[in-house]
Amino acid sequence: MSLAEIRQREPTAAWAIARTLNLEGGLVESPNDPGGATAYGVSLRYALEQAKVRADLRGLFDVDHDGEVDRRDIEGLTRDAAADIYFECWWTPGWYAQLTPALIAWKCFDIAVNTGPKRAARLLQSALSRLGPPLTIDGDIGPATLAAVAAQAERDQGASLIAALRSEQAAFYRALAATQPRLAGFLAGWLNRAAA
Repeated sequence: MSLAEIRQREPTAAWAIARTLNLEGGLVESPNDPGGATAYGVSLRYALEQAKVRADLRGLFDVDHDGEVDRRDIEGLTRDAAADIYFECWWTPGWYAQLTPALIAWKCFDIAVNTGPKRAARLLQSALSRLGPPLTIDGDIGPATLAAVAAQAERDQGASLIAALRSEQAAFYRALAATQPRLAGFLAGWLNRAAA
């Protein structure tokens, strides 16, 4: 499904996906990146894991249609193919559509694409806990988390929550770079992403 088709089906998802794609680059491969070859934020490691776990979505990752998910598929990934992966593997099974305003939905989605959905949920819960009554930081988005997001959105259109999310995301990246020195070279880019 192309980004235009996603836009017709779910405009907020298309906006969020396009915004995240704009933060991702084309094909990159760093010996320090545990994901291996990566294009538009889709790593070979992720593609192989998903193709194994979700046979129904294997075709999304087998870009060259040769029956194998491998580096050539990452090399051949297009922006629209990446958008389809984001929509089917991240947005649709996720909880982002339940968040408003759209900027909060995007920020959480973007964090999830970059760090994983559980981490994104924990960072959201931590940010909310800094702003109001404490929440259980368990990585499960339920009624209490959604109510806290709604309260923040009502208070100031979510501006305080976006600022807190940026801070939580940056702190996570700094801690990751400090504990895994081989990833320190990514820190400047990660901090730019957190500030977005």
